[in-house]
Amino acid sequence: MKLKELNLKNFGKFHNQTIRFGEGLNLIFGENESGKSTIHTFIRSMLFGMKKQRGRASRHDCYSRYEPWENPAHYAGTLRFVSGGKVFRLTRNFYRNEMSEQLVCESDGEWLSIEDINLNILLGGISENIYDNTVSVGQLKSVTDEGLAIELKNYIANYQGNVDGMLDLKTAMEHLKNKRKELEQRLRGKREKQELKKRKLYYKMEYVQQECKTLEENLKMEKEQLKQEIFHRDILYKKMQKALKESIKQFSSKWVRSVGIFTIVSFLTFLAMLLFFQVSSLIIRIGCILFILVLLCLVVYDLKNRKRSVIAEEMDEFSEKIRKLQWNVEYLQQEIFGKKTVVENLEQEYQEFCLLCNGKDSLETDIAGVNLALETIVRFSSDMQTKLGARLKNRMSEILFQITEGKYLSVFLDNDLKMKLHTKNYYVSLSQVSRGTMEQVYFALRMAIADILYVEDPFPILLDDVFVMYDDRRLRQVMRWLGALKRQVLVFTCQRREEKLLLRLQIPFHKITLGQAMRNTGE
Repeated sequence: MKLKELNLKNFGKFHNQTIRFGEGLNLIFGENESGKSTIHTFIRSMLFGMKKQRGRASRHDCYSRYEPWENPAHYAGTLRFVSGGKVFRLTRNFYRNEMSEQLVCESDGEWLSIEDINLNILLGGISENIYDNTVSVGQLKSVTDEGLAIELKNYIANYQGNVDGMLDLKTAMEHLKNKRKELEQRLRGKREKQELKKRKLYYKMEYVQQECKTLEENLKMEKEQLKQEIFHRDILYKKMQKALKESIKQFSSKWVRSVGIFTIVSFLTFLAMLLFFQVSSLIIRIGCILFILVLLCLVVYDLKNRKRSVIAEEMDEFSEKIRKLQWNVEYLQQEIFGKKTVVENLEQEYQEFCLLCNGKDSLETDIAGVNLALETIVRFSSDMQTKLGARLKNRMSEILFQITEGKYLSVFLDNDLKMKLHTKNYYVSLSQVSRGTMEQVYFALRMAIADILYVEDPFPILLDDVFVMYDDRRLRQVMRWLGALKRQVLVFTCQRREEKLLLRLQIPFHKITLGQAMRNTGE
């Protein structure tokens, strides 16, 4: 990727200013407050956008710092750049109430969407954070030793997660962890529902079993009562039969006496009537005798049937009670049979459900797959860190060796990301070197990472007054190294020694002078 032209319509102190860059090394010269940092910020804002923050943070944010005093609604600009052999034009309006953006391929006239991945692809997949920690170096980036160490650790962590700008292992791991958490929650919820259903089935089965047990106890009691009633009925029947026989026997003896007495009385009565009425007809006499006998038989029959009817009534009462008990027994037997059928069905359903619960769930398979993916990423990340760590160390050592003219042979990074510099005779920690050397080590680290990350379409390197603490010898070596790079470099400076060194070393460069009369010169 190469930056071709900037058009600062209304950004900071610039109004309708156009800046054109050349290939290779570009020297942007300007005195203090001439707008070097403004141009640096403008390029970053064009590439990644800029929004106004909220609350107190908005008072000193980047948006407020570079917001134009006049016509803030035209807080905008255009960037033309080359990517993949094609020229693109990126236009943005940063005004918070009328934000807009437009991306056009000038080579074929195609309108592209910024919200999609088009711009990200053109930028080589780099994020704003990677940009800030590699190719874009601001003024006095490393203020203190501690700040440098923290910056280095943060950068390595980001570097692990963004190998080539397209594969984000850190994001992938976060996504997989969130997915695993979601699957585990779903599995836990499913297990809880299964356990609840399992308990309901168990309690229902126990309840029906208890009902069945209660019915069996009632049946047992009913059978026992029926048995007792039948037994009592039989005993009562025998007693009543015996009493009936005795009663008949007693009645027979009484009846003989009664009949004898009744016969004598009747005979005497009959004679008295014959004598009194002087009845001489034989037929009347025989009729009276028969009437008396029939009347006597009726009396005897009535007395005997009354006794038997009393026995029959008592037996009928027992029979009715026994019939009710028999009906209850049959009803309870049917109920018990139905309950046992329900229990058997519930037991079978419970066992089948337990087997289902104890079996492997599809969510468990998904979780195992996510865990395998995480393990693979961790293993891949570890291997990648080892391999890229070696590449980073070697490339950084090469750059630092050239900058320091061979004083520092290599750089050593331990597991805590602490750096040591290797000279011919000893190792020194980063905290033991001068501030200028620390800046050079940090510069070598950034450039080494940029070389590893951006291979196919190298991103321009932006250096904003980075060499303030470099001595002349090391600045000369850095200029030689930058001049030999096969990528676009933008060096912002307020001093003329960079230009003098480039001229002395005969390194071609494109100069841009900032001031009241801005001009571009190519040398």
